[in-house]
Amino acid sequence: MADAKGKAPSRRKPTNPAPTTPDPIEIAMEAEASGDAPEGVAHEVLRKQGTLLSWQIASERAGLAFRATLGLGLLAALLLLGWAAWDASRASGTVVAPFDSAPGLEAQGLTGTVIANEIVGRVAAMQRATGSDRQSRSSSSSADQINVVIPQTGISLGEAQRLLRAWLGHETRISGGLRPDGPNALALTLQVDGVGVSVPAPPDDRLGSTEAWLDAAAQATMRESDPYRYGVWLLQDGRVDEAEGVYITLARTGPDADRAWGWIGLAQVARWRGDIAAGLVAAETALRLNPRLDSAASVVAMLQRSVGHDEQARQGWVRTVASARLGAANTTDRRGRLLLRTAQLAAWDNDWLAVRDGIQGNMRRGRWGQANYSPNTIWLDGLAQARLHEWTSAGVLTDDRDAVATDYSVQAKAEELAAAGRWAELEAVLAQPWSNRTFVIALSKFGELDHLDVVMRRPWQAYVAARLGRIQEAEALIAQAPLDCYFCLRMRGRIAAIAGQTAAADHWFAEAVRQAPSLANADQEWAEVKLARGDRTGALTLAEQAARKAPRWADPLELWGEILLAEGDANRAAAKFAAAANLAPRWGRLHLKWGEALAQLGKADEARAKWRAAATMDLSPADRATLRAHGV
Repeated sequence: MADAKGKAPSRRKPTNPAPTTPDPIEIAMEAEASGDAPEGVAHEVLRKQGTLLSWQIASERAGLAFRATLGLGLLAALLLLGWAAWDASRASGTVVAPFDSAPGLEAQGLTGTVIANEIVGRVAAMQRATGSDRQSRSSSSSADQINVVIPQTGISLGEAQRLLRAWLGHETRISGGLRPDGPNALALTLQVDGVGVSVPAPPDDRLGSTEAWLDAAAQATMRESDPYRYGVWLLQDGRVDEAEGVYITLARTGPDADRAWGWIGLAQVARWRGDIAAGLVAAETALRLNPRLDSAASVVAMLQRSVGHDEQARQGWVRTVASARLGAANTTDRRGRLLLRTAQLAAWDNDWLAVRDGIQGNMRRGRWGQANYSPNTIWLDGLAQARLHEWTSAGVLTDDRDAVATDYSVQAKAEELAAAGRWAELEAVLAQPWSNRTFVIALSKFGELDHLDVVMRRPWQAYVAARLGRIQEAEALIAQAPLDCYFCLRMRGRIAAIAGQTAAADHWFAEAVRQAPSLANADQEWAEVKLARGDRTGALTLAEQAARKAPRWADPLELWGEILLAEGDANRAAAKFAAAANLAPRWGRLHLKWGEALAQLGKADEARAKWRAAATMDLSPADRATLRAHGV
């Protein structure tokens, strides 16, 4: 519209409304809210404020992460410190500090560290020689080890651990000195945890011998640091009275954890002296003190076995396995120990595959960084091979290099030769003196051997004499055997059967079954005797009974198959032979008879395959002749 002068009015440029606040951030925020882009100073302030907020958020996050990392680091440090303290508190090994040594000895190379290392090496050799199955007493950091510790000048991780063990642990600390004592003599001082101990001096003519003094120091160190194994070492050296003194002290005044071991040692002393009753009392005392101690239960079993009480011995091995399962946490090799104990029990149940697998698995696991060797395990493995009718394999394991007088050794060698029909050779073996080459001592001076002689060797000698036709001699020998000895009763029955005394044989076998109702050996041998005299019905009843008692034993099944084969039931006989082969896969006679059953069934090719297999296995001379008659 024109004004009065005819001119159009001028258009004014719109102006922004006045800010409602002097705060530049709020001004910028209002502009953002109105849909107009902020400009100028307000826009720059808002942009910088956004950047500042981003940095603040990043800073807060970094701070949170740092605090979390710091907290986790502190927690880990506390856990590590706690573990180190706990581990140190369990340490109970032995540490030997470098000995004081005179300059003259150092000039000969006998520095304090050398002397300490010599003592440690000799103690370790003595411990290995004992063959003890004692469980480790402490954590893996120190175990039952003995070693030399040289203090360091600065604080390192290793030094800190050593100090913690010294402060919190129960290590035995040995120190001492070896110095000249006159022109041709030496003197040794020894301290255990700072207290001087006596060291028996060598004979006068060896007072100047460093070797003699080092041996004396090693014995004193082992006596103080590992009294149980020291007692075993003394027993092996024939020093029974000294061993008894060590064990009495350990049982009466030793640490609570070791008192039961003192009683086990006293049981072993009684065993070596032939006092079985006292040994059983001591072993049962050890079990009451520590029911988890499977070594105590095994001593009970061995003591019962040494007097021929096989039923009670088997129950002792049942307790041993139960204790081993309870006490497995006390040993550094839980599985290896259970393998060994389970295998030892399996031997009483004639589960020979389990025995072989358990023993060989245990030996492969190793002890002291070497093969897990002990004479008993070697011989038990040999016995398993013989009972699996693999005599050649058994012979490899039961040769003279491990001639230790134990029930396993006698059984293994005797059964290996008896199965092969080598009676004259077996008689010669039984007549030889028994010795323990591993420990280089004659066991004949100890009562243990006397018991084994009565309940193991003498019955075998009587049986061999009978097999060689000397019946009167056999009867005179077996008459010396006790009437509560399971193996002796079985041998009485076998000798009576050879002599044709049917009633006497049945009487002795029946008494053996009565005294050991859970064991299958007497039933099996009685069945063999009845079958040999033509009583198939009686033999079959006893073979079935033996198979029920020992379901993992091949012999009753094989005999059962032979009885069925003799009665013309080749089909069922072949089934029994097949079942027995699962438990004794390389039994030559089993494959021979299995082939005969298959031949009766008209399966000529399968029969010949079994006979060819039998030809590669161990066979008695009579079975080998039968195989040749089959044209193989």
